[in-house]
Amino acid sequence: MIKNVMLGSDPELFIVNSKTNEIVSSIGLIPGEKGNPWTEGLPEGYGLEIDNILAEFNIPPCKTKKEWIHHINFMKDFIRQFVKKVNPDYDLLHKASAYVNPEILNNPIAQLFGCSVSYNAYTEMPNPRPEGDKTNLRSVGVHLHVSYDDPNVFDNLNLVKYFDAFLGIPSVMMDQDTERRSLYGKAGDFRMCSYGKLNK
Repeated sequence: MIKNVMLGSDPELFIVNSKTNEIVSSIGLIPGEKGNPWTEGLPEGYGLEIDNILAEFNIPPCKTKKEWIHHINFMKDFIRQFVKKVNPDYDLLHKASAYVNPEILNNPIAQLFGCSVSYNAYTEMPNPRPEGDKTNLRSVGVHLHVSYDDPNVFDNLNLVKYFDAFLGIPSVMMDQDTERRSLYGKAGDFRMCSYGKLNK
């Protein structure tokens, strides 16, 4: 039995021009980058960065559902206000995947998929990295960052399988999008990370 579980996250969002319905690249629009999130003016534990053409944000570790919802909504509101200061027509788009205008992919960052190697909990082998230079399909997602006392490989692998059963299967039934899984979101996909432990 695992104890003292906390959840963090790094949700991604499309930015869209609500007047033209065109997806807008976050490159040059959203500050921060992978490994170096922008935190200026944000409370401790929050961060903002780009991932491919997406806006990505980090939230503080959560112990309750109420905290989780608050942190997610706080950052969605923050990003919405941030992009509207640049262009009042910009907004957030909640969509699992979309084919985007190839013109916004003319940047090496827009071709980069997978910030680090992920693994398959069932085969225990590395997953192939999606090839972003061969498609103009882009997808959004969210990682669940799980911390608990005395983490170990055995429990981590089992947690991923439980998440597949209780989150993965229901999400497939709720979301009619099938394109995203050609890039990400396959069963058993996970990363084992060394960061995230709170210093008390």
